Amino acid sequence: MGGISRRNFNMFRKLCGDESLKNVLIVTTMWGVVEPGIGDAREKELTTNELLFKPVLDKGAHMLRHDNTPNRAQEIVRSVMRNHPQPLCIQRELVEEGKNIAETAAGE
Repeated sequence: MGGISRRNFNMFRKLCGDESLKNVLIVTTMWGVVEPGIGDAREKELTTNELLFKPVLDKGAHMLRHDNTPNRAQEIVRSVMRNHPQPLCIQRELVEEGKNIAETAAGE
């Protein structure tokens, strides 16, 4: 994950807030075009590296593989449907706390 992707992911985290991360699914794709050993190693790096997905996984997010089949897509959608709706951090800051956008965690 390059610098821009990491920056975008950090913005995503600030928009969501830690409390909402339990509703986040990180879905990886392209499993049919990579050797299984290489894919497993890449996935392990994503899940164990503090600069990548480990912090959000530690806060309750889940990581799933999508193998480009309709059954797997349906399983992923069912996983999302089991989530309990929760306001995002940006929503709480803007509505409940009355902050302007520049004062929010994402706006800073």
